[in-house]
Amino acid sequence: MASAQAEETVSGTAISELLTFNARLAARVNELLAPTDLTLDRWRALWLVAAQRAATMSTLAGSLCIPTTTTTRIVDHLVSLGAVYRSVDPTNRRVTQLQIGERGTELLQDAAERLSELDGALRQHLGSAASEPLPDPRSL
Repeated sequence: MASAQAEETVSGTAISELLTFNARLAARVNELLAPTDLTLDRWRALWLVAAQRAATMSTLAGSLCIPTTTTTRIVDHLVSLGAVYRSVDPTNRRVTQLQIGERGTELLQDAAERLSELDGALRQHLGSAASEPLPDPRSL
């Protein structure tokens, strides 16, 4: 009885609906990216490396909100594709810098084409809210 009551309380909340939507959106993005060498996480990492001119493993892990070990696995795969290159920071040899490669740029263009229809549909559904960044949940 208590679990049914708790389930009823949680279902239909904004949090529950957003998390369900997020899971479904992630599955759809992975489906659209399946013909490429990218997954949702790899695409996000590659996009962030391209966007951050001075990307490092730690900044990438922080931006992705995932552990550094997971980030390393993702970057290892992107390096094996020739999409990302690692180099040692000349001022701090303990820091690994990341740069996008030509293959990475090609993959991002391919992903953009594959995701454009979904992106357009989301923007249309969300209206003006799509152009506004979401707040940091820690500030709510």
